[in-house]
Amino acid sequence: MKRVLKFGVLALVWFGSTVLGVTAAALKTSAGRRVVVQSARSAISDAIQGSLQTDSVGGSFLAGLEVWNAQILDADGLPFLTVPHLQLNYSLGTLLSRRFVLGELTITDLVVNLIQVERGGPFNVDIIFAGDTLAPPVVGEPAKPYLAFRDVRIINATVTIRTPADVDDSGVVEGERRETGYYRVRRIEELNALFPHVRLLSPVPGEDPIAIDIASLAAVVNDPGFQLVDASGSAEVWSDSITFDLDAAALPETEGRASGTLFWPTGPLQFNLQIDAEQIFTTDLAGLVREIPRGLDGNANVTIRSLSEDVLVMDAEMQLSGRGGGGSVVGHLGMQFGPGDMWSQRQTNLTLQRFDLEYVRGLLDTLPVAGRVTGLVVTDGRRDSLTLDVDVTFRDSLVPDWPETYIRSSGVVSLGVLGDFVFHAYELDTADISLQ
Repeated sequence: MKRVLKFGVLALVWFGSTVLGVTAAALKTSAGRRVVVQSARSAISDAIQGSLQTDSVGGSFLAGLEVWNAQILDADGLPFLTVPHLQLNYSLGTLLSRRFVLGELTITDLVVNLIQVERGGPFNVDIIFAGDTLAPPVVGEPAKPYLAFRDVRIINATVTIRTPADVDDSGVVEGERRETGYYRVRRIEELNALFPHVRLLSPVPGEDPIAIDIASLAAVVNDPGFQLVDASGSAEVWSDSITFDLDAAALPETEGRASGTLFWPTGPLQFNLQIDAEQIFTTDLAGLVREIPRGLDGNANVTIRSLSEDVLVMDAEMQLSGRGGGGSVVGHLGMQFGPGDMWSQRQTNLTLQRFDLEYVRGLLDTLPVAGRVTGLVVTDGRRDSLTLDVDVTFRDSLVPDWPETYIRSSGVVSLGVLGDFVFHAYELDTADISLQ
């Protein structure tokens, strides 16, 4: 993605420089304008492993540029990037200076198709821009100029990412068969954004990544499934990662701050996220962590980290209550998901108050009881050898009048293993059992 953005700006600067090198008389005629467009399009196509196509280019070349129906195709003629309409405003002074700060870029209905044909192999974007030889032909300009945009607006963009997957992978939300195999399809849709400043190139040491100031950002993602309603802050884009610091972020019913990194070293998307939610609704995060209990709201500080492509770790300090009177939970929840269907607790320490066990039924589907729990629960370890310490009062909803039982116990259990709930060396210290 970083290479695509940089190449796009270099292409625009080259376009402007070419225009300045022809006569004003030619630019005033449609024939002269076609010559310029064809020349620039040919040069860009020669610089990539593919081709650039456009329907038309208009506007004032000394003050602004409009492009309609531009496409970048790979060597096989398959569309990689489609832009129905792009509008760029700039001044003659910016093109003649040593700092290219271009203003008011608007991209409407952008469509980007990324595909990794083979596991661990390059994406189509890496192949298309492998040469990356295009440079602005300005005499005396340093090899790496300062290139930036002001007021970048993206309207209704769509990004589709295809990576190789196994047909029987239960974690695949959307799959697709192609001639080259079976692929996991991730979509970022309804992407709308306003970036007051975007720096793409800089000669200053330490300013290698693309830097983006974010005034607003919204999108709908299918895998992992979540909706970003709005966000503001900053981000840096590297070749295989994005780091961000959002001072405000909002999901449908969650608000707070977020920071971290999204990275894809070998293709699959991985996370290192910190979420400080002043208001959180756990259902908003269910797409990121499928096993998270849904229907709880409150506040929480959540860390989500990828240890590998199929191992995810979550730690949360939280104060949550169930909607509709489902009780409450306060404390630390630590979990590891993966590899495969395995999950583990990581020094979880929770205080429950009339907490409805149905909230954790999706995770503990073999739990042999139902009802409300009040007290302290401490767990640690893999689900097949889980250390469990409880000091709780339990009210059984499967029995009339919900009789109350007090239990203090500790030991090792297996949960969700071969459909069983199994006790191993488990000691019952105290029990006050209602026999109703």
